[in-house]
Amino acid sequence: MNIDNVLNAINYDGDVLPNNMCVHLYLVRSDDDGYSTIEPQISREVERQLLNIMHDRLTDFRETDQSEYNIMGALADTIEYANAADYRTEYTQLNDSLNDVAVLPHPENTRFNFMVYKFHNNGNGEDIYAFRRTKNLNYLGRGVFGCIVDGAFTQLRQHNLIGTDDKVDLFLQNGEFLILSHYSFERILRIEDEFRDRVDNYLDQNANHAFDAIVGFDMFKEAVLGRKNLIKRVCKLIDDPNSLTFLDHVAETEVALHNNGIELGLNFQNGQVLFDDPSQANELVNLMQDSYYRTIVRGEVGADQRR
Repeated sequence: MNIDNVLNAINYDGDVLPNNMCVHLYLVRSDDDGYSTIEPQISREVERQLLNIMHDRLTDFRETDQSEYNIMGALADTIEYANAADYRTEYTQLNDSLNDVAVLPHPENTRFNFMVYKFHNNGNGEDIYAFRRTKNLNYLGRGVFGCIVDGAFTQLRQHNLIGTDDKVDLFLQNGEFLILSHYSFERILRIEDEFRDRVDNYLDQNANHAFDAIVGFDMFKEAVLGRKNLIKRVCKLIDDPNSLTFLDHVAETEVALHNNGIELGLNFQNGQVLFDDPSQANELVNLMQDSYYRTIVRGEVGADQRR
């Protein structure tokens, strides 16, 4: 995402809210039934403050390197981008909820999972969204919450307190996400559920004998689906037709395992691998990803699990 283009689109000087800019605050709840959204009324001053948060956050990352979203995690000092079309189901559900909001003068239920700031340009009709995962402040009601006024402590008794900070987790413009928080992106779009479904379906291809080369496949599948990190790694293999190539290169595979000090009970024979220990699922996925390596210059060995 070109951050300068976004900054130019909002045309904010850091002080005055543009007359053609309208800002909406959405409170979104996410559960097994999908998303539900409410929109409390906010003042123009709150609109300006939200626009200021967006402007400052974008400015902070203008010079930061960007890379395409990787399900294994973001690189250090790098932000990510992703196409909303790649997550069509989740994005459509969220977008539908944002277009079907309940307008309330004051939210009666502050149990929500994240906030959305919608910046609408009345001139060209363009919308830019900012997302921030947050928590309600109901926990303050379990103690004594107040402030000092004229040297005296005054207890505040308001309920349904809502607040935010000066951070933003991700932006959305023209169908493209700019991801500042890898974890929040996955939680907001609920794509961990998608990962599991995709891997479950992928491994179910064994009905077509795609994984007959893994003896004990059902145990392997159960081990993978029981660990989030393995789900993500196997998800990256879905479009890889060479995930079982290591069985065609048994000698090289044994060298890779030996060089990395890994002693497996995996039994390679007849073009198959025997899997009978769930604790070895990580190593078998490493082989499927061809993760084991030796560096060219120093000859160091290891496993790159981001492949």
